[in-house]
Amino acid sequence: MSEIKDVLDINESHWVQQYLPDFDELSQLINTAKGAERTMSQFAEECGVSPATFSRIVNKKNAKATSLTLLQSIAEHASVESNITLEQLLQANGWRKSENEIENNSRIYNISESVKASVLECNQLIRMILSDDLLMRGVGVKILPQSKRRQILTRTGIVLNYDICYETDLFEGCDTWLIKVINQKMTGEILNDDKKNREINQKATDIIKELALLFLFDQWQPKLFTKKKNTLVFVDEEIYWSVKKKLKGMETKNYFTLMLIDLCNCEILDETPLASAGDYEDNSLI
Repeated sequence: MSEIKDVLDINESHWVQQYLPDFDELSQLINTAKGAERTMSQFAEECGVSPATFSRIVNKKNAKATSLTLLQSIAEHASVESNITLEQLLQANGWRKSENEIENNSRIYNISESVKASVLECNQLIRMILSDDLLMRGVGVKILPQSKRRQILTRTGIVLNYDICYETDLFEGCDTWLIKVINQKMTGEILNDDKKNREINQKATDIIKELALLFLFDQWQPKLFTKKKNTLVFVDEEIYWSVKKKLKGMETKNYFTLMLIDLCNCEILDETPLASAGDYEDNSLI
């Protein structure tokens, strides 16, 4: 039952293990998720499993359902062009929404209006939105694998991980776009203005504390970010504006921006560069 609870927590929906896995469908989905640019071994490595594990699933030699952890990783690292979602993988694995679950099929990418999605699904959707925007601009873009989404502070060995990483020629003076997703949202609880403002302020403060390491990297080892654009993507408008206000006037040595994305409408609403000591053009998408 613990695995079922994990799925409920991830999707905030009611799912049950109802059927045996459709091994043919699962194999096809993984092949599609791999995309044309990677080998199956490379895809397996990015998903954190051995090529042999992938081989068993793709060749339909698995005798049991694929683990939830692996399905999450496949969804996260799926090729953008494939449009493979965690929901598709769950269904192929034998999971189904219970009859009393009200499905909302009117939203693109199966994201509900209240953005009740897992962190992995949220990151994947943001990646799709940004990739679509870049492709519509007609620029070259390459999504870098998980192994490239990290910076290591050589003095301490501390590792800083990013959620999305692009190699692109869109931004003048930068050839890499490093993105961290800030998934925190307001609770949705009805509060009076004072309580709501306190909650927004507290969440914004907590986020800035969590980002302290990123800004320390910028100060201590600025060469790590040479020719790199760093963007912090927010999905909650109130938290975004609060963080933006708190960081106003803070100077970084490299190029940092704050971005607000509306997941429901798949739209970039705002992007603001932080004050930079470097000579960077304003490469905001908005």
